[in-house]
Amino acid sequence: MTKYLFQPWTQERSCWWLVRDFYKNELGISLPLYCWEAQVKKRSDLINTVVEQTCWHDLPEPKKNCVVAMGKNDIIHHVGIYLGEGKVLHLPQNSNGRVETLATLGKQHKTLKFYWYEE
Repeated sequence: MTKYLFQPWTQERSCWWLVRDFYKNELGISLPLYCWEAQVKKRSDLINTVVEQTCWHDLPEPKKNCVVAMGKNDIIHHVGIYLGEGKVLHLPQNSNGRVETLATLGKQHKTLKFYWYEE
């Protein structure tokens, strides 16, 4: 897990890149490539469309290795991985990979949704 910490955000290495890389390396699951940030800015309902048309399932509560979708006013603009024990691995824009508490991210983003990928 430490290899994800301090990874710098770039146009090519976004929060979705971190989620895809984690799922592939840690869970052996190849996730689809979404132009997450660009499409979310254009369509606020992208997350709902992605969930409905793929193998993502809503979770009422986070479980280890689920995706945490973060946003404001129900518009999702950021994703990370729930590590368990209230901690989330994420890669904020213009920053580095880090672990923060779910409580801290909830205060920053206001909207938190949890998703599990299962084929």
